[in-house]
Amino acid sequence: REPLLPPPQAVLKNIQCQIVLFLILSYGSLTAQNTPNDYNNRVNYIFAKMDHSRVTTGLLSDYGLHVIPPDYYDGVLRDSNEVDISAWRSLYGGMYSSRFNSISNLPAQTDVFNAIAQNTPLIGQPIPIAVMCINYNRLRNDAFTSGMVSINSDQIYDVAGKNPYETKTLFAAAPLQTGFENLAVQFVLKSSLYYTNAGKTITSIFVDPGDGNGFRNASWDVPFSVSYPVYGNKAFIVKFSFSDGTTLQT
Repeated sequence: REPLLPPPQAVLKNIQCQIVLFLILSYGSLTAQNTPNDYNNRVNYIFAKMDHSRVTTGLLSDYGLHVIPPDYYDGVLRDSNEVDISAWRSLYGGMYSSRFNSISNLPAQTDVFNAIAQNTPLIGQPIPIAVMCINYNRLRNDAFTSGMVSINSDQIYDVAGKNPYETKTLFAAAPLQTGFENLAVQFVLKSSLYYTNAGKTITSIFVDPGDGNGFRNASWDVPFSVSYPVYGNKAFIVKFSFSDGTTLQT
């Protein structure tokens, strides 16, 4: 009988959903039987026919496994893109799993997570803030409907003369500690915890720690003090400006 096919505009999204569903269904057997990484085999099959060198950042978000969609963290403040250190780790892990070719030079996920663990502050020490500014590629939403790619047997193919990719930026920052016993707290933006492939020159850093006093200038590796008037949840905003005129906030 004729196979049931999704409508053309849903094909790319459907492939992504198939990957996630495949992972969920196979996770139990993968864990119990210590089998080869079937998920990687499946996603590699889907993208095997594409020219990997065309992904100019070396990172293709459609190829990676993301617990949290990186698209939400584009440097524009929204209620939906708040981030704590757990979400930060998930975002970095998703980006690291998106490595599509040798152009990618992100530090190994284990090295980054170890650095976070090693910088966890002791009582009374300034709270380090980890930051990532990562450029990545993704397939355009209209890549299939606009004829930029074709699909055959669940494999994606390039179309000559067409560029199906767009470049996005993931920007996220988070203190390594999220709960405090005292209203007076020190923070520090640690240069060793800044992870980027963007090649952008920072011209200014501002922070608004949610103490009611708005933004103030901050510098790498220089602790700054914050005195909160009352206990409660605080929105801590980090803002970077760059020499190309762009500004990103998280």
